[in-house]
Amino acid sequence: MITSRDVIFKEELTTSTETTDPSNDETEVDVKLLNEADHDCEDSSRRTLRDRSQIQLPVRYEDYTMFANYSEPNSYSEAKVSENSQEWQSAMDEEMKSLAENNTWELVDKPDNRMVIDNRWVYRVKTNLDGTVDKFKARLVAKGFSQRAGVDYNETFSPVARFDTIRAVLSVAASEKLNLAHFDVKTAFLYRERDEVIYMRQPTGYEDGTDRVCKLNKSLYGLKQAPRCWNRKFRNFLEKHGLQVSNEDPCLFYSTAESHKLIIALYVDDGLVAAENTDDLEHFLLDLRSQFCVTVSPLACFLGLQMRQLQDGTISVSQENYTKKVLQRYNMDECKKVTTPVVKMTVPETDNCIKEHVPYREAVGSLMYLAVGTRPDIAFAVSTVSQALDKPTEADWQKVKHILRYLKGTSHMGIVYQAGHQAGVLTPVMQTMLVTSVLAGPPLELFVNTWVDLCRG
Repeated sequence: MITSRDVIFKEELTTSTETTDPSNDETEVDVKLLNEADHDCEDSSRRTLRDRSQIQLPVRYEDYTMFANYSEPNSYSEAKVSENSQEWQSAMDEEMKSLAENNTWELVDKPDNRMVIDNRWVYRVKTNLDGTVDKFKARLVAKGFSQRAGVDYNETFSPVARFDTIRAVLSVAASEKLNLAHFDVKTAFLYRERDEVIYMRQPTGYEDGTDRVCKLNKSLYGLKQAPRCWNRKFRNFLEKHGLQVSNEDPCLFYSTAESHKLIIALYVDDGLVAAENTDDLEHFLLDLRSQFCVTVSPLACFLGLQMRQLQDGTISVSQENYTKKVLQRYNMDECKKVTTPVVKMTVPETDNCIKEHVPYREAVGSLMYLAVGTRPDIAFAVSTVSQALDKPTEADWQKVKHILRYLKGTSHMGIVYQAGHQAGVLTPVMQTMLVTSVLAGPPLELFVNTWVDLCRG
């Protein structure tokens, strides 16, 4: 036995050495043994181990194994050697087919004195609400961080619908029993031509063996101006179909035709449609399919919000699945439940700062997303813990954990919009949500104006 502070472990190898008496003060470690370990490997005896692939994992690891089998690669090389390489290859082929159909670029000789930006593959496993795998998605993304202002792009700002707007649409849809649908535009950024000339290297794995580069004809994911180009494209499409933009939210569109109310809320390439009758809804979706490649589905999930519309028109919205994921992420899925989101301090708070590895900011950010989305009941508690993001203490971290314990027992809760109420009249649930939205989101005036605007429209 050798006592040492610095040891190099040779896995699966055992080396026989002379035993020294650790009680002897004059005993010193022979450092050369560490350097000569490689030379001793040939004389070392190997242990015979059983095949680890045949070892059966405990039951508690079954869910983890299923998730690990569908891990997302970080690069093209990882995707090619992964266990699901065939699925990833099919996903990349589908992406390249979409790029070719939209005439996204043309191969040209590399220009002189012009920067050529790079690209990379991004891989995602799309899942259903129950956690099962929906599809493997591969997307070619340009490395827009290398673009230069005034040369490769000019304006970049692109708005998205606020959660307040989405809640207002759901409230009006419930009160007036409107028909709802969700659509997702595939390869949305490829439908708009760009104003600048941009050159990009050929995608990894699909090179033609030459030094030619891709001259982009359409916007590509990752470009700084791509979201703005897409937003202008879709806005022009809606305006041509008689829809006007709300003064309160640039991503809220509605028609004022009598008995033909139509409302659209857009969040990048995801849209929520509410129509007074099914004919108007089908007609709009038909025109949408004629211009874009879209997938349409009944109201179920939108931006991570789980939605359900009953036969009487009542709409419930929650984030139960997201809440459970948050609890698992911070190891609070087995915690004890509490009945209130705010902790009652019975002892004076200390100024002891938490350790660096405690994910305080990440946890507060996750809670803020819930508060802004469907959980206004935790808005005040989250606003309190968010005031200590700079130097949180142990007491602040306990407050965050207390909110998580509250969510453990109320993960199924959300917002319910009752049907049959007169348009323009706020239900008790809406009144509560409007009051708490002052803490969780934009000013109350914007939310009320949007809600009343839709009712009048």
